Amino acid sequence: MMKHRPPFGRRGHADRVIPWFLLSATAGALFAAEKPFFLEDFEDGDAGDGSPVTWIPGPTYAAGSTGAVVEGSYVLTTTGACGVEADESASIGDVSISASARGLSVGSGSYLSFYAHGQPDGSSHWAVVTQMGIHTGYTVGHNNPRVVGTLVSSGFNPFAGDIHIQFDVVGRSLSLTVWRSGLNQPPRPQLTTTVPTTMPAGRVGFGTNYRQVAIHGFDAVRFQPTLRYSSYQRDGARYLRFLQIPTGYTLQSSPSLPAPEWSDIPGSDSIEVPTSGSGLFFQLRGN
Repeated sequence: MMKHRPPFGRRGHADRVIPWFLLSATAGALFAAEKPFFLEDFEDGDAGDGSPVTWIPGPTYAAGSTGAVVEGSYVLTTTGACGVEADESASIGDVSISASARGLSVGSGSYLSFYAHGQPDGSSHWAVVTQMGIHTGYTVGHNNPRVVGTLVSSGFNPFAGDIHIQFDVVGRSLSLTVWRSGLNQPPRPQLTTTVPTTMPAGRVGFGTNYRQVAIHGFDAVRFQPTLRYSSYQRDGARYLRFLQIPTGYTLQSSPSLPAPEWSDIPGSDSIEVPTSGSGLFFQLRGN
């Protein structure tokens, strides 16, 4: 299976600048309970090694379904509705999810979903892509999903080629942007909606009831609105370009969490970090 990636590196094309909010404390102060974000491209061939996270079945996972990394994509083959999520020691609250995916076999299914604030009882805030359109909504417990936003269009069909999604969940606000590989990312979300209730921090993940889908990449960036602001661009599979490093702060990286070993990254204002290096997690340290 050929893995398709967006041609990152040209602003306004398939790349995007994502806000990231990290603790502005001195190193080692609070990070046992905080995981800034993770970038998952499945290129290491193992979805269960904790690098950067471990992918496990969610509360809804049909018996007999299987998930495996094939040529740098997580291929989920289902026998019914399935959810797969990152096993985080520290749950993620408000978050920006960036993912790319493709449907491989329709079967009797109807949706490909991405969710945040996932709870053990199946509650979550979610975004859904179907062959006929996109939706946002929420689920409380094991009740039926409740749709709050819909855009009808066959242009998002995940079986017609790779799609990219950005799903932002901040409090009760859900924003969804979907576009095809090779096209410009829309300048604003196609759906911006408000749900009637907030949810506690929880897990992030994806799900489907299609017979088979491939997830090429899944990034989760935590929003911490009261903390220092910066941004990054993902430049293909080669570099992360960190922008707007605040004066008085140093960018640090660590190969793992928990028990982090943070190392300073030289530079200021704009810093380019090769993805082939040992850094998987990043934070800002107050000088």
